[in-house]
Amino acid sequence: MKKRVLSMLMALALCLTLLPAPAWAEEADAPEGGAPAADEPVEPEQPGVQSEPAPQAAEVPAENAVAQVGNVNYANITDAFAAVKGNGGTLTLLADCKTPNTKEKFDISGNYTLDLNSYTLTGQLYLSKTSTSLTVKDSGTGGKIQATSGWSPLWVDGGDVTIESGTLATEKDTVQALVFGQEAACGTLTITGGSFKTGYVYIGYDGGKTVISGGAFHELRVNGDYSKRVTLSGGTFDTVMRRKNGSTIAPTDLLADGYTFVNRGTSVEVSTSQAADLTNVKVVSKETVNALVSLTVDGTKTHYYGTFEEALTAAQKTQGGTLTLLNNVTTTPTDINSGTFTLDLNGHTLTSGYNATLVVIGGSLTIQDSKGGGVISSTSSDSKAVWCGGGNGTILG
Repeated sequence: MKKRVLSMLMALALCLTLLPAPAWAEEADAPEGGAPAADEPVEPEQPGVQSEPAPQAAEVPAENAVAQVGNVNYANITDAFAAVKGNGGTLTLLADCKTPNTKEKFDISGNYTLDLNSYTLTGQLYLSKTSTSLTVKDSGTGGKIQATSGWSPLWVDGGDVTIESGTLATEKDTVQALVFGQEAACGTLTITGGSFKTGYVYIGYDGGKTVISGGAFHELRVNGDYSKRVTLSGGTFDTVMRRKNGSTIAPTDLLADGYTFVNRGTSVEVSTSQAADLTNVKVVSKETVNALVSLTVDGTKTHYYGTFEEALTAAQKTQGGTLTLLNNVTTTPTDINSGTFTLDLNGHTLTSGYNATLVVIGGSLTIQDSKGGGVISSTSSDSKAVWCGGGNGTILG
């Protein structure tokens, strides 16, 4: 009998150990700190996130990419701009592409460089008042920002903008290719190159300053008293307009010190008293206006001369200089007996009334014509263009 009771007790104990855990919870004390209230959110248990690697951008093959930021390719131009706006650096186009809606402004505010890289980005690019600095360039050829319909390819309400190269293109000549200066948040617009041959560049009333040292413009419009913050030291222009309170003011007050407007075809200086809009002009240094010849040394430093004789004397003191005709020149023979330099006819005529226009007795002279149509001649009956009695002479054109 005792054995039977003992067996029953052991069986009962075994059954109790097999009961589910919640049954024990009903009898157990509540966990330390109490149970959470029913109306408070309970955070789900987090998996071991810290032990997993940070997510990486999906790798996009180059053939499927439209842009690159750093070493990362992007198949979507929106994602590429988001990356460069967040991290800075350079966004380089890898294919022609469009903004999500070319009829709406596409905010690209930030601090970075946009490299068109020979491709076309179609849309309305916009820089807000919070933008810091944007540089636009084209490391290839033919790169452009193309607007559709009557929109502007680049509208600036804030920050600094530098345009080094590339094209800002519109579909119509009567709309803005670039808008800058309407807001006080605008900083400095610097244009060293690039093309704005459709539409017009609009310099507004209130904000920032503009420095133009290069570029090809269809039309430049400057409004209000903005001339106090505009300096032109280069560039070619189909038209320059200067407006204040609806009236026309002489555009020459836009020029940087030491520069002037000249006619693009004749290189004749435009009168500083002209109050009408200027057409077919370029901005050059005043020292070049009456110069006949320039001498470039080391490929960078250029001097200007009113006479060919002065320039030729200076060229003979150089090694590797380039003497360039800026207009047709009539000279008296000057012996060339030293130096190593190039004479670039640059499409012009060098002539004299003597039997030899150039006399080479020493040094090394190379003659070329970078534009075509250049001529060396003599009006003498003996008529020798170049006489070589020593030194070295090379004729390339």
